[in-house]
Amino acid sequence: MINEDQLEQLAIQWCRDTGWSFTHGPDIAPESAAPVRSDFREVVPKGRLASAISRLYPKLPPAAVEEVIQLATKPSEPSLAQNNRAFHRRTIAQHRDTLLPQLLSGELTVPEVESQTEEALA
Repeated sequence: MINEDQLEQLAIQWCRDTGWSFTHGPDIAPESAAPVRSDFREVVPKGRLASAISRLYPKLPPAAVEEVIQLATKPSEPSLAQNNRAFHRRTIAQHRDTLLPQLLSGELTVPEVESQTEEALA
C-alpha cells in the first residue's frame, strides 16, 4: 500500500520529469526570505501568474492581463467544471479580440497569429 508521502514524492518526480520545477513550501512561504504570496489565503501567486500570462500573450495589454488574473483567482461559477469552461471561453475571446484587429490592420500576418495561437495553446 502506498502512503501519502510516497504519493507526493511520485507526483513531484512526475512533474520534474515533465519539465516542472519544485520548490519546498516553507522556502516560498509568506514569512520566508523569498515569499511568492503575501499570506496563505492567496492560493495563486499573482506575480507568477501575471508573468506567465504576459509571456504566453505578449501582445495582451496590461489591463487585460489584470482582468485574466481576476478571472482566474475569483471564480464566477458555482462548480469547478462550469468555472473552467467559462474561463476558457473568456480567454479565447480575449485572444481573438487582441489578435484580430492586429491581423486586420496588417500589424500581424496570418502565420504570426497562427504561431502565437499555437504557443498559447501548447
